[in-house]
Amino acid sequence: MSVAGNWQLVLNSPMGKQDVSLDLKEVDGQLSGILVNTTNDMTSEILEGTVEGDELRWKVKLPKGKMTLVFTTTVTEDTMSGKVKAGMFGSFKLSGQRV
Repeated sequence: MSVAGNWQLVLNSPMGKQDVSLDLKEVDGQLSGILVNTTNDMTSEILEGTVEGDELRWKVKLPKGKMTLVFTTTVTEDTMSGKVKAGMFGSFKLSGQRV
């Protein structure tokens, strides 16, 4: 199953609920694309993305700051869930679906 396409996610961050749009591309187990935090109007490129079975991993570097977010998610059909590690802010959950 390909994970490529558009996704709408909700991150339950320490700063409150964050709505995120994700445009994913997948080629030979490598994940790339763009993440847009529509709550804060911030766009970040997906870095070091991988796909292994139903597990996705990627990083984004926040444009306003020096923090890198690390995403680890699982995809089941058109649903994604997982967590985001945000440095000293700890980890928080995310969930969403393909649109």
